[in-house]
Amino acid sequence: MTRIFQPTWYNRAVIVVFVVPCALLMLVGGVAAAIQSLAASIGLIACGLLLMLWMVFITTSHVKLDSHVLTRSWAMGRVVIPLEDVARLEWGGGRGQSLMTIRAKANWIMLSSLSFKREELKEMEDHILAARGIADQPRWPPYAPTIVDLDEMVRRRGTS
Repeated sequence: MTRIFQPTWYNRAVIVVFVVPCALLMLVGGVAAAIQSLAASIGLIACGLLLMLWMVFITTSHVKLDSHVLTRSWAMGRVVIPLEDVARLEWGGGRGQSLMTIRAKANWIMLSSLSFKREELKEMEDHILAARGIADQPRWPPYAPTIVDLDEMVRRRGTS
């Protein structure tokens, strides 16, 4: 079964409403600062452009998860991770934000609760564990609730 996760319309609207004016202010300020200081002008324009690029990333990103592959796509690219290559899931964050890092053998993906609901991040974790056949296994390491070592869980399942 294929499941697609996208940022909520609320997240997209809030980001556009707050980021566009800030980025435009930086761009206009950078152009106006060109008279005074070229370095300040370049810095403000670069910050404005990076802010706009971040906005495009957040508003266009989505995750497609099926029984074999996890794909995070956005307007300018995508990252594909086969589920059998996922080695570790790490949870982190702060100040009301949760981050889930999916580490594979070759690359990694970081997903934020700023873009996706926390329940969706948990659903992705459960789907990955089920695809690896270890959904019913106890999490490993047992005293580190923010880390799930999938390779070790698969090894332990094979020995028991």
